[in-house]
Amino acid sequence: MSGSIHIVFSKPPERISDEEFNRWYDPHLDEILVVPGFVSARRYRMEAMVEKPGTSVPYGFLSLYELEGDVDTIMKDLDDEATRMDLPEWFPEIAFASWNCYPLGEKVLAKS
Repeated sequence: MSGSIHIVFSKPPERISDEEFNRWYDPHLDEILVVPGFVSARRYRMEAMVEKPGTSVPYGFLSLYELEGDVDTIMKDLDDEATRMDLPEWFPEIAFASWNCYPLGEKVLAKS
């Protein structure tokens, strides 16, 4: 299936600054993009805009990856490649959640 995306929400460990996290994560995108089927990546810093009072935002960053091909195969290849990635010692402490997202219909563009 083409046009799918993989999204990862993340938050560095408390003892790791956002700057240190970003110094590692930005080049980590290149490690992921060597996996066949990953065609692009972009990271975002998140700011809550609408939030229920009394709740906290569990993640501060979003990574968005565009995929082309069979998502199950791409994710298996990512798992296989992970053993060769340069992961910091604090990697297991990162709070994260990820989803594979599949398109529903065609992309809708703004009218000029």
